[in-house]
Amino acid sequence: MLYDITGYILDFTIYTGHDTNYNKKYNDLPLPSRIVMTLVEDYLDVGHCIVMDNYYSSPQLFLQLVKRNTDAVGTVCCNRKSLPSDFKTAKLRKNERIARYYNKLMALKCHDKKYVHMLSTYHKNDTTIIQKHQIQIEKPTCIHEYNDTMG
Repeated sequence: MLYDITGYILDFTIYTGHDTNYNKKYNDLPLPSRIVMTLVEDYLDVGHCIVMDNYYSSPQLFLQLVKRNTDAVGTVCCNRKSLPSDFKTAKLRKNERIARYYNKLMALKCHDKKYVHMLSTYHKNDTTIIQKHQIQIEKPTCIHEYNDTMG
């Protein structure tokens, strides 16, 4: 489902397995990436930032979007292909984080209550201060903005 920042639904695709409707020019991409590229096709090349969850996020998709002047941010499964090997295996202490870069793509791993893995072509490895239960907490900006957008 594709919706804007206000929650207005712009487009959607019903998943029907191999018969799922997507643009055939994206056949070289995995199925979740084909679906994303088909849904956002009319919104590419104008500088938007697309936010997605870990089912759709992949380094390959984010690099395709960057080629089309479109940023992306999303959680990512730590075992996704093309992620740095030390990114997958690094043991972090609470509130510690690491970031790895490939051109404009950042892969971020941090440890809050549990490990969180993010991809972003929009953010850098910086933090923001948020108020939580009347306590100021430092949180990676990409995670804070992802949570604000995705809910």
